[in-house]
Amino acid sequence: MGEGGDGTSRASAGEAATMSESLEQQFAEGSLVWVRNQKSSCSLPWLKAVVVAAAAEGEEVELELQVHSDLKDIFAFDESPEAGTRLRSSPESCRSRTEDDTIVEDLVLSTVLHEPAVLKNLGLRYLCDDIYTYSGQILIAVNPFKPLKSLYGPTMMRRYYDKFLGDASPHVYAIAEQAYKSMLIDRGPQSILISGESGAGKTETAKLVMQYLAMRHAAPRQRASTSEGPDLSEAKGASPFTAGLVSSNARRRRNSNPVEQQVLQSNPLLEAFGNAKTVRNANSSRFGKYVDLKFNDMGQIETAHIETYLLERTRVVQVSSMERSYHIFYQLCKGASPEQREELYLQSHTVSDFAYLSCSEVLEIDGVDDADDFSVTQRAMSLIGISEGEQLEALKIVSAILHMGNILFSDALESDSAVMDGSLVKDGSEKHLKAAASLLGVQEDDLEQALTTRTIVAPDNTYRKGLSPSDAVKARDALSKTLYEKLFNWVVEAVNRNMHSDSATSHKLSIGILDIYGFESFKTNSFEQLCINLANEHLQQHFNFQVLRHEQEEYTKEGIDWKFIDFQDNQEVLDTIVGTGGKNKLSGIMPILDECCRLPRTTAADFCFSLKDKLGSNSSMMFHKKHPHCFEVRHYAGPVMYDTTHMIEKNKDYIVLEHTNLAKSSTSNFLQVLFLAGCEDVGDSKTKTTFKLRTVSSIFSKQLKELMSALCQTDPHYIRCIKPNYSCLRGNFVAGYVNEQLAYGGVMEAIRIARSGFPSRKHFCDFVYRYDILLDAKTRDMCEDSDDKHVTELILRTLNLQRWQVGETKVFMKEGVVPILENKRNAILYDAVVCIQSHFRSHLVQRQVKEMREALVIIQSYWRRELAKKMFNDLKVARAATLIQSSWRMLPHRKRFVAHRRNQKAIIIQACVRSYFARKESDAAKLVLIRKARKASAINIQRYWRRHQAQKEFARIKEEAAYVRNLEDENRYLKEQISLARESISKSSEEDAATLEKMEGLKAEFAKRLASLEGKLLDVTTQRDNLLTELQEMKRVQEEATSSAREKDQAMLALQDSGKDLQGRISKLEGTVDNLQSSLDNTTAENKLLRDQVQTAQNDMKGRLEESESTCVNLKSENEQLRSEAKKYQKQILDLEERLQSDKATANGFKDQLEMMSPDKLGLDEVEESKIVQEVVHPLAFDKLSPEKQKDFLDLISMAMKNLQYINGTSVSAFWISLTLWDWAREWDAPEFQGALDTIPGQILSKFREYDSVHDRSHCWHVINTAIALSYLSRHKPPLKDFECAKTSELQLAVFATGIGVDNTILFRDLRQMMYNILNPARLVDTANKSSGLSRKRLDIPATVKAFLLDLQGIMSDIESAHMSNVLAKTFVLEMLNMTDMEILNQLLMRRECCSTSSARILDLTLRHIEKWALQSCSALSLKEVRWSLRRSIQACNFLLVHKTDIARAYKHGIPLTQLLEGKTDKLNLQQVYRLVAYHHDDWILGNRMNSDSYGLLHGLKREIAKNAGSNADRMASPTPLSPNHAVTWRTGDDDTEAELLIDVVSASIDFESALREALVGATPEDPWDKFEQFPSFLRAKKMF
Repeated sequence: MGEGGDGTSRASAGEAATMSESLEQQFAEGSLVWVRNQKSSCSLPWLKAVVVAAAAEGEEVELELQVHSDLKDIFAFDESPEAGTRLRSSPESCRSRTEDDTIVEDLVLSTVLHEPAVLKNLGLRYLCDDIYTYSGQILIAVNPFKPLKSLYGPTMMRRYYDKFLGDASPHVYAIAEQAYKSMLIDRGPQSILISGESGAGKTETAKLVMQYLAMRHAAPRQRASTSEGPDLSEAKGASPFTAGLVSSNARRRRNSNPVEQQVLQSNPLLEAFGNAKTVRNANSSRFGKYVDLKFNDMGQIETAHIETYLLERTRVVQVSSMERSYHIFYQLCKGASPEQREELYLQSHTVSDFAYLSCSEVLEIDGVDDADDFSVTQRAMSLIGISEGEQLEALKIVSAILHMGNILFSDALESDSAVMDGSLVKDGSEKHLKAAASLLGVQEDDLEQALTTRTIVAPDNTYRKGLSPSDAVKARDALSKTLYEKLFNWVVEAVNRNMHSDSATSHKLSIGILDIYGFESFKTNSFEQLCINLANEHLQQHFNFQVLRHEQEEYTKEGIDWKFIDFQDNQEVLDTIVGTGGKNKLSGIMPILDECCRLPRTTAADFCFSLKDKLGSNSSMMFHKKHPHCFEVRHYAGPVMYDTTHMIEKNKDYIVLEHTNLAKSSTSNFLQVLFLAGCEDVGDSKTKTTFKLRTVSSIFSKQLKELMSALCQTDPHYIRCIKPNYSCLRGNFVAGYVNEQLAYGGVMEAIRIARSGFPSRKHFCDFVYRYDILLDAKTRDMCEDSDDKHVTELILRTLNLQRWQVGETKVFMKEGVVPILENKRNAILYDAVVCIQSHFRSHLVQRQVKEMREALVIIQSYWRRELAKKMFNDLKVARAATLIQSSWRMLPHRKRFVAHRRNQKAIIIQACVRSYFARKESDAAKLVLIRKARKASAINIQRYWRRHQAQKEFARIKEEAAYVRNLEDENRYLKEQISLARESISKSSEEDAATLEKMEGLKAEFAKRLASLEGKLLDVTTQRDNLLTELQEMKRVQEEATSSAREKDQAMLALQDSGKDLQGRISKLEGTVDNLQSSLDNTTAENKLLRDQVQTAQNDMKGRLEESESTCVNLKSENEQLRSEAKKYQKQILDLEERLQSDKATANGFKDQLEMMSPDKLGLDEVEESKIVQEVVHPLAFDKLSPEKQKDFLDLISMAMKNLQYINGTSVSAFWISLTLWDWAREWDAPEFQGALDTIPGQILSKFREYDSVHDRSHCWHVINTAIALSYLSRHKPPLKDFECAKTSELQLAVFATGIGVDNTILFRDLRQMMYNILNPARLVDTANKSSGLSRKRLDIPATVKAFLLDLQGIMSDIESAHMSNVLAKTFVLEMLNMTDMEILNQLLMRRECCSTSSARILDLTLRHIEKWALQSCSALSLKEVRWSLRRSIQACNFLLVHKTDIARAYKHGIPLTQLLEGKTDKLNLQQVYRLVAYHHDDWILGNRMNSDSYGLLHGLKREIAKNAGSNADRMASPTPLSPNHAVTWRTGDDDTEAELLIDVVSASIDFESALREALVGATPEDPWDKFEQFPSFLRAKKMF
């Protein structure tokens, strides 16, 4: 291994020359760079630019700014400099930039490693909700300010179980797992250091760490039963801390909460007493916390301890205008009950009435209910073991502090020998003094004296001095701060005491979780910020040492020749703050501050003067003339200006004698224990002092020293929490603000340390895959069989690059090498793109010419067609003209012919009249005889018809009477059964008394319903009798109408006779006319007269005929009306019959209710019966059978289900059971038969589940065939000789056929679940790697897919062996494909590794094999049906492989997203498309990263989702589809979970059931008994038992 060039040993001059040459290549003309923004460093600290003119050595580079619009999708900034602006900058202010926008999960693995690359990588990951990123061994967590439920929970914990760091995506669970595994492997303590500024999510991160450790500590107990990780199924409904403890103390607390649960339950309590609203965070922790979890040798938690640091005491008495005090004060004022308010003297007081709280303008927090939080705090106190009495005493202390804040003082008007120049409590404050004294259990005078006086001890006497009003206020505030601090410490001690274990075993294994404040720098910084930043200085020193050690371990592991890396050491700053110790004790800020606190009457000016005098020459400090009371410390994260105004008062921690005596005089034991803890030496006569001075800085320094000592003994793991913006807004990433936090957290320093060595490093295979294009084709062919390490060295040596080294598995490159490689690669790719574009344009032109030629031929053909049409139209017009002319010439000839024919009509009429009268005279006698015969025939027909109708009506009435008698018999039988049931119930044992009472009540209700049914039957019988009476009356009316119609017919015949007479007269007159016509030539006048008479007679005769015809018509209409009325009465009779049938069905329903009154259905204890009855699903229905019939029934089911033979595709079992049922239908009573029918479905279902439990698939499908065959065999009678049964039994069998077949939902759901369990479609989607079947040269399906196809074929073989019809087989295959489709889509949406390009290719091949199998196995299926069943997964696969990249590029060029997604994602909703885009990564090209086009598409999808969701983009209420084919399926509400994306495979069984119903209806044969003669003899026998 060696560095490029002449080896690793080089002279300094050579290195300088190489560096200069590298800078010239790195910042050559046209190079892409980042340049530091000098104007707006807060919003956008780095700008994109391109080198316009390269600079010589030591000169500045001329740059030109580029467009920054693409960065707006990542960073939040107001404005940027205009593109094209030119500027000059030094090379040190520039960073190299590449066009590769891919992101990485570990910043150390970035192509280029510097500040702008880190910010862009974090911004891109934050855009797609990847909030966790590694930086070596450091985890960077960016607060999303929104719930990300998919990142947490049992499923995500299982992914990181027993995994090493880097095996899975960055996550807080990975850090917790790394700490746990290191503890067990190294057998040493570990620590997890969580830091960040207020609002960055430190507390929530600490909770997640403890949740994972609680799950992990339960894993050893479960490891014996499973090898796939812990079982977290119970974690969904309960806390993740469900594992039992192993210590004796834990066993005694079996019914209490475990240790880790108590740690989390203490969080609300500690937050109430230690958190407050600040300017940056509404729930800011104003103290540091270190949770130490102790483990035993098995890795199980035994005990825990919480240590707190530096509670901000001044917040109790002094709050800024835009902040609040501690939450407990507001919770108590708003959430206390009326009894508590009365006991705590808060009846008429609100938050604004207390001076300590009203000094701030903010009294409430948006979205926070202090009353509800108070109940949570009380519940937390109870859970950790604080009694109700102790809770009340603690709340009294809180209320007393509030009342003391309202005590005001005035100058004393008179004095005596004991009190001189003192102060008194104002009159308006006496009620608060009284309330505070009562709450503390002291006298009012004692409290007033402790606040307004101070005791002075002299050698010979003791004096009491009065305090001025200002000093009294200070004494009051000191007492309030002391009380609150001690109360807070008591709460922490109560939590630790509750979690303490009695086990004497020393715990060598532990994991400490440090949740501590980050670096703070405000407009005004005081003593608290100095202590906080001191802690961060110590942690940063520890951090730098660990990061440097890790970097050097990496070089040693890879065998890289390196030299010591220099880094910024902050030991000088630490010495400046805490001092160096030794003889020069006053060499630091803290010692000088402590000395000023010990000296009386020392002011802030004196303290500042001492600092200038003793530390004025210190390079880490600076003093400004404009701010004489301030000093500046140059911390590692930046300079901070501190104000010394209140530092001395904040550092003092006096325990005054008056306060101690006041506590001793209290009647409250709680106050005495609370206040006097650690104060035994105060007031001792030997000390000659009335108070003891302690400084906060000394206490904090001691705690900090102990903490750092403990951390140095552990292996640390770092989590840096980042707040992305100032306002806590979701989706808002301010690069400048994040850059400051990265600097404060030491991440930038870690990056600088990495850059000083070899910041760019790649695995050999990744390096060769990306940069082998830099070799020529001949060299690449020669290196085809060489290893990647040799090819890597060849590439670097061919390019004559320097400053790189080759390790064992990676190549390490200095800064600037990667940009040179990228520039050369881009140049080669640019030439290739130009060549491809030229060939493509040539192809486009050739295709355009071809299309134009084809279009020209089409145009010519159309033109020839138009000419032919024109010629045809001309010929058609000529022919039409000829036709018109011929028609026109025809008209005169036709007129002449018509006139001639009209003249011939009179002659024809005369001839016809003469022939008519001649025929009438000869046929008159025949007509009379025919008329008489017709009349006699009509009478006979009417007589026979009336007799037929009477017989038919009599038979119907007789049938109805028999039916009513059957109903009465059935009712009588039901009554007998009820009486028998009552007798049997009365004989039951005393143990079933409750059951019998319920049964009696139900049967009484049934008796009432039966009585009402009998009443209804009686009413129906009465209505039937009335209708029969009405029918007889109707028949009588009809007979009368018939007789009247007959009389009218006779009258009509008479009129016809008279008409005939008239016709005779007319014939005579016509004869006369004939005679007169013979003499027409002689007498014309007589002829005319006779013609007039004839015409008059004819008119008269026609009028009488018309009158007779109208009379006949009226008679016919009356007859029709009578017939319609008869039909109406017949319809009423039919309605009555239908009502009788419905009443009968109601009676059957009541019978079914009685049969369902079993102990199982009623939720009662089952009455002990024989073992045979226990196997029946409906015990009461089965009880209707006699013991002999019960035995026959069970023998039938047992023997029939053992026969696995088939006849014509139907199981012999179905024929056997069906024939027996039809036989029982004739012989058994209706209730017994119904009981047998109700029991059969349960027997079949139990047989199916029995076979399914032992994986006997052939028997399962045999049961399905039997159930389906019974559904249509029970509807048709068997072809047995003289076979008859009651209609009631046929109706019962019809209802049974529906229940066992189409409506047998439970059986078909179990069948679907069995197919799903066999297939297990989730195994089709696996993580894509080169061992899964995908490589660059071959593509093959994994073994799991082959096993899946074998299981499909096995199910299909079982279906065929069960002789299922083609329609049912097709339905089952489609359902299996549908379940596979839904499961594949769910896996793609849940697992990011399944959305890679290699996985999509394997999935595409898998779907093709499934399609091929479906078409080959089921001939009834079409390709369209198969693809419709797999529509979701096919479309998702095509989208990942083809459409996603095209859509992203097209959208980047401005094409609307609606147009791009149309027809390509219509089977997916927008949330699913968004998830696919966010999860997709091309692992062959980009690895586990995404390109910039995908982020643009993600941003566009987010805008479309927000636009469709209306004004509230977060809740997405009433979303509008993106296109008509995009169905948006999201639900509104804050509880949106991952399930809204997924498809519920179980609830999708409704479609399968409806499809199966249609298949069953289509597969029902017309006559299932058509080949009954060919059946075996035992089936064709009429009697089988």
